[in-house]
Amino acid sequence: MSSSYIVSGCRTPIGKFLGGLAPFSAPQLGGLTLKETLARAGSSPGELNQVILGEVVAAGTGQAPARQALLHAGIPDSIGAITVNKVCGSGLAAVMLADVLIRSGDASMIAAGGMESMSQAPHLLRGTRAGWKYGPQRVDDALEVDGLKCAIGQASMGCYADATAAKYGVSRADQDAWALQSHQRAITAQQTGLWNAEIIAVTDSSGKTPRTIAADEAPRADSTIEALTKLRPAFDVNGTATAGNSSPLSDGAASVLVVDESRAKSGNYPWQFRIAAQANSAGPPSELFVAPVEAIRLALKRAGKSVADIQLFEINEAFASQTLACQRQLKIPPDCLNIHGGAIALGHPIGASGARVLVTLLHALLATKQTWGVASLCLGGGEAVALVVERTE
Repeated sequence: MSSSYIVSGCRTPIGKFLGGLAPFSAPQLGGLTLKETLARAGSSPGELNQVILGEVVAAGTGQAPARQALLHAGIPDSIGAITVNKVCGSGLAAVMLADVLIRSGDASMIAAGGMESMSQAPHLLRGTRAGWKYGPQRVDDALEVDGLKCAIGQASMGCYADATAAKYGVSRADQDAWALQSHQRAITAQQTGLWNAEIIAVTDSSGKTPRTIAADEAPRADSTIEALTKLRPAFDVNGTATAGNSSPLSDGAASVLVVDESRAKSGNYPWQFRIAAQANSAGPPSELFVAPVEAIRLALKRAGKSVADIQLFEINEAFASQTLACQRQLKIPPDCLNIHGGAIALGHPIGASGARVLVTLLHALLATKQTWGVASLCLGGGEAVALVVERTE
């Protein structure tokens, strides 16, 4: 069976919660990256066989979010679309699905990625259809219910992060140190222009004066270990996860173009990455934060590689405790992991993060002239996804 190849990709800046990207719906953000991804590849929208995009907190987004994004991008309405919800892994799962469809021969070109507007997540009024009869009524937050709380264990992701830290011996000091490093690496990438190749500027024309967002909004140049250590536990009074060593709520989108081997060899693309292997793993919902360990091991086995063979890893930083627990079990050198910072600094727009992690990995491999990379994310419900790529040009 032939391989599939990623030949272009980009992302929006990651916007703060209720920040610069808040006026944009998830499909609007997704449409921006789809349009730019095709333009960078020099491909006509009509060449596509399919568009596959992840979105998690879709309440109120409207029918067929991926289809909306496709039309926002100017892609012909004769092209179909699939919306994927695999929680935090949605954006990468979309690319993995594209890989399967292309390798099976069912498609030759698919645009895939993810999108999320956490700022536009609505609140939910339970029971109003039958009518509220008497007394105070509860209002649920779709952002919490659909994105940030385990539906099986009825616990917040932060509580599971605290449990992960305790079980795997990740100290508060280690978590804060990793968080500081994430910000420092992200700020360095901003200041040296390393992000420029992957980020597309977004212009908001909804107000009286147009405003352009061209950089990630969350990284903090003023972050210090002293400030991080003063923060109180955010979820459990005896826990170690804080607002400083956890990923913030965010908005954003990212996408890539996946093609078959024939197109990869015959096309004049700016770069090419072969998808060498992919894998899913699953376990107890409360153990989601270490699920990437097995997913990465399985993906590496399928690619015929070991951790030592991989130059760069991108593991989504939902929480510092999670990233460190995975890094230690896999024995990944810290200098090979999230070299330009991760979601603690950048933000974690849930449905987009899988594609954002992948786009960042590809550009980091290009910038460092390295060959092998792994992208992975944990996801609510106890699962994880992982993808191995090889730079081939």
